[in-house]
Amino acid sequence: MRGAGLAGVTVLAASCGTSFDDVRLTIATGGTQGVYYALGNALAQAWHERLPLGRRPQVLSTDGSRANLDLLDAGTADVVFSAADAAALNLSASVPDESRRPAALARLYDDVVHVVVRADSPAVRLADLRGLRVSVGAANSGVLLIAPCGCRGTASATRRPPPTG
Repeated sequence: MRGAGLAGVTVLAASCGTSFDDVRLTIATGGTQGVYYALGNALAQAWHERLPLGRRPQVLSTDGSRANLDLLDAGTADVVFSAADAAALNLSASVPDESRRPAALARLYDDVVHVVVRADSPAVRLADLRGLRVSVGAANSGVLLIAPCGCRGTASATRRPPPTG
């Protein structure tokens, strides 16, 4: 399915007869160790190889969803990766320049949040994290936005012992 979409864009762009030599694309991703950064680089390479772009799209390493949406709103980035919750919040906010609002939205990747505690931690359930110091990632990431939601109504969640071996 992913290949079909890229092939469709390639055929459409090639059939236009327009030169894209002056097109500069900037992709805002996430941290260099994350999935979004790897995916952004793969897309940049595929677009560079298969579309008549004059240069390879630039891939930016960022703090995450909120930072990416800010870059999109500012016109600094053309393509961004974002958690759905962060994108929904951004779309519901007032954007002064309507031309900078996203033109397309696609679901590409399901984020998974892992909660890890030390073996000697008193936290056994998510609710036990209340009052403890918790790290949720970069200041402008989507995880920071949704982390408080994950701790509500979770009294039945339990900690599993780590795998051995």
